[in-house]
Amino acid sequence: MLTAAQPSALAASYVPVLLEVGFAADLLDAWVARHTCLTLKNAASHLTGSGSAALTTGPAAASTASSPVLSPEVQQSALSALVRLLVATPSAAVAPNWPSVAESAVAALYALSDQPQELMAAVLDEMFRRCAPGSQPDDSTTYGYPAAALSRFFFVLGRACVQHLLCIEQTSKAIRAARLAADGAAAEAVERQLAAAAAGASSGGSRRGKAAAAAAQPENEDIGTQLGVGSVAADAELDALAERIEAQILAKDQLLGKYGQLLSKFLHRKSSLSAPQELQECALLALTQLMAVDGAFCADNLQLLFTLLIQRHVSAPMRVNMVVALADLASRFPNLLEPWTPEIYLTLADPEPAVKLSALTSLTHLVLGGMVKAKGRNVAQVAVLLVDDVQELNDRAVLFFDSLAKTGSGNARSAAAAAGASSANPVYNLLPDCLSTLMTMKELREEQLQIILGHLLAFVKDKQAESLRERLVARLQVGGPREWRLVAWCIGQLGYCEKGLRRIMELTTCYRQALGEQQVFDMFMTMAEKARRSTGGKAAAAAADDVSSSQGAATGDLRSAVEEWVADLTASREAALEAAEVEAAEAARKQQAQQQHSAAAELNGQSDANADSADPASPQQQQQQEKMAVDQEALDAALDGAALGDALAAPAEAVPEPQGMQQTAAAVDDADSGTTDDQIELLQQSQATAGDDDVVDKPSVQAAAIRQQLERLSIAPTPATAAMGSRRPSSAVPTAAAGRKAAGTASRRGGRGAAAAAGRSKQPARKRREPCSSDEDSSSSSNDDDSDADSSADDEPQQPTAASSSL
Repeated sequence: MLTAAQPSALAASYVPVLLEVGFAADLLDAWVARHTCLTLKNAASHLTGSGSAALTTGPAAASTASSPVLSPEVQQSALSALVRLLVATPSAAVAPNWPSVAESAVAALYALSDQPQELMAAVLDEMFRRCAPGSQPDDSTTYGYPAAALSRFFFVLGRACVQHLLCIEQTSKAIRAARLAADGAAAEAVERQLAAAAAGASSGGSRRGKAAAAAAQPENEDIGTQLGVGSVAADAELDALAERIEAQILAKDQLLGKYGQLLSKFLHRKSSLSAPQELQECALLALTQLMAVDGAFCADNLQLLFTLLIQRHVSAPMRVNMVVALADLASRFPNLLEPWTPEIYLTLADPEPAVKLSALTSLTHLVLGGMVKAKGRNVAQVAVLLVDDVQELNDRAVLFFDSLAKTGSGNARSAAAAAGASSANPVYNLLPDCLSTLMTMKELREEQLQIILGHLLAFVKDKQAESLRERLVARLQVGGPREWRLVAWCIGQLGYCEKGLRRIMELTTCYRQALGEQQVFDMFMTMAEKARRSTGGKAAAAAADDVSSSQGAATGDLRSAVEEWVADLTASREAALEAAEVEAAEAARKQQAQQQHSAAAELNGQSDANADSADPASPQQQQQQEKMAVDQEALDAALDGAALGDALAAPAEAVPEPQGMQQTAAAVDDADSGTTDDQIELLQQSQATAGDDDVVDKPSVQAAAIRQQLERLSIAPTPATAAMGSRRPSSAVPTAAAGRKAAGTASRRGGRGAAAAAGRSKQPARKRREPCSSDEDSSSSSNDDDSDADSSADDEPQQPTAASSSL
C-alpha cells in the first residue's frame, strides 16, 4: 500500500526479489501473488519511462518520463511472470482465489507494457488454445470444452476489455492535460514578454516603448491563444477520436470482438443454464463488462440479461452482480436502458433480500442522480418495501422517499413553487399513479396498504390535499369494495375543510354505489359530524359576537345542506345494500349452475374414460360374440312370432264388435256348436302344411293360420257376405300377408340369423318376393285370392249356409 501513495518508494533493485517471492512456483497463498501484482501496478509510473508513465500528469510525469528506472531485462521478467500467472493452470491453493489474482495481474500488465493490446491478445489466444476439447481430461466439460479453463478464459476476456477502455480514457486525459499545460505555458510566456515590453516602454520614450511592445507581440497570435482557450477544437477532435477507438474494441474483425461473439452465443444457448456454477458466473460477469465497453454489443444482449434476471434462471449471488452491472450500464448508456426502466424496478420483487437491497441501493443512486426517471407505477415497487419483513429494506425505502422529496429543495424548489404548488413536490406528482398501482396488488393486505399510503400521504401539503381529495372521490366510481375502502381511508387521512366538504357534496353521484360498504359510509358520516360541530360552533360565535347576518346565513345554509346530504347518503346506502343483495343472489345462482354443469361434465368424463379404458376383445372373443348375437336374433325372431300369435288371439275377446255382428255370432254359436272338433282338425292340417314349406318362417305361418281360424270362429257372415255364396272371406288374406311382413321384419333384424336358417334348409327354396309395403302386399294378395275364389265358386257351387260360410 506504500506504493499506492508514493510510487517511488519501490526501488528498481527490489523488483527481482519481489518477482521471485511473489510469483514462486510453489506459492501456497493467492493473496501474496495478488499484492505483488498491485505493487507493480502502482509503481509502474516510477519504474518505467514510457507506456503508462505517459498517462500520469503533473510533475511526477515530467520527472519519470525522461529517465526509466527499471531496466528492460527486469521489465521483461515482470511481464513474463504476469503472463505465466494468467495462462498456467492454478494450483489447488490458488484456484479458489484465482479471479482476484487474475484481475490484479491484468491491471499490472497494462500498466507495465508499452504495447498492452498485443501482449493481451497473445495471452487470450494461448488461454483459448488450452480450452480445446481433450486438453484437460480431468476437468468437467461443457460442449466438449473444459469448464474450468473456459471459466478462466471468459474472466480474463472481460477484464481485458475493461482495462482496454480504461487505457484509452487515461491516454485521452493525459493528452488533454499535456495540451492544456502547453497552452498555459505559452500564455505565461506571452504575458512575460508583454510585461517586459511594458517595463521597457515605461523606462524609455513612448515611441521606443510602443516599438518594443510590437516587437514582443508574437506574429499571427489571436486572442484565443492569449487566453489559453485555443484548444477547444482540438479537444472536440480528441473526443471524436476516442469514440472511434472505443467502437473498434469489440468490432467483429478485431480479436476481442470475435471472442465477444463467442461469449454471446454461448450464453444465448438454453443449455448454458445447466453449466457449472463457476462457468456461469464468469461468463455473465464477462458479458456485462463487454456490454459496458460497447453500446452496440450492449443493445444486442440487453434482452438476454433481463430475461436471466427477471425470470431468475441464475443463482442469487449472480443476480446481485447483474443488478450492480445494470446500474453501471444505466450510467454509461442511459438512452439504451430507458425503455427497460420497468424491468429494472421489477428486480425489487425478487424473493432474495440481498438482491432487493442491491436493487434498491442502485435505483436510489440512479433516480437521485437523474439517470433513471421516477414514475408512479414504478415507484410503487419501492413503496412495497415499506412493509417488508427485513428492517434494513424498510429503512432504505424510507430514505428513498425522503431523499426524493428533497430533490425539489433549495433554489429549484423555490422556482418550482412559483410555477405551481405541485411542481415543488415530486412525491405528490407520483402519488396518483402510485396509489392506483398499489391498490391493484392483491398480495398486500389492507393493513399493509394503509401503512404504505399513510407514509406517502404525509408528503401532501394542505393546498395539494384539496386537489387530491377531489381525485380520490372521483375514483369511487370504479373499482370494487376493497378499493372503495382504501380510497375512503385515504380521504379521511387528508383532513376536513369546509371547501372540500362542499365539493364532496357536489360529487355525490360519484360514490352512491360505494355507500354499501360500511367503512365508506362511516367516513362520510364522520365528515358530516365534523361539519355539524363546525357550523354549530360558528353559529354560537356569530351570535355572541353579533356578526353580520350574511355570515350567519351562510352557516345556516351549510348546516341545512349537510342535513340533506346525510339523508341522501342514508337513502343511497339502503339502495346500494339492496342492489348488493340482488347481485349476491344472482352470483350464487350462477355459481350453483356452474357447479352442477362441472359435476355433470366430470361425470361424463369419467364415463368416457371408463369406456376408453376398456380392453379391446380378442378375435376369438369377437367371433364368439357375433355367434351369440346371431343365436339371440334367431331366438328373438321365434319369440316375436309366438308373441304375435298370442297378441292376435287376445283381441278376439277385447275388441268390441258391431251390434249386428254380435247377434249373428251368437246365433251361429247356438245353432252350430258342434263344429269345434272339425275346426281343430282343420287347424292341425294347416300347421302340418305350413311345416312342409320351409320358404316361409314357421312362426309367421302359424300366426297367420291361427288368426284366420280365430276370425272364422268369431266373425259370422253378414247378409252381404252370405249372398256371395262360397267365396272365402278376404280378411284371411291380409292376415297371411301380415305374417309374411312380420317374418321379413324378423329377417331384417336377425341379419345373419335368417341367412343361417335359410342355409340349414334341406328342401330347395322357392324364390321369395322382395318385401314391400303392407298396403301393396294386402291389395295384391286380396286380388289373387278373389280371382281364385271366383273360379272355385263357378266349378263347385255351395249352399249359402252359416256353417259353410264360417268354415
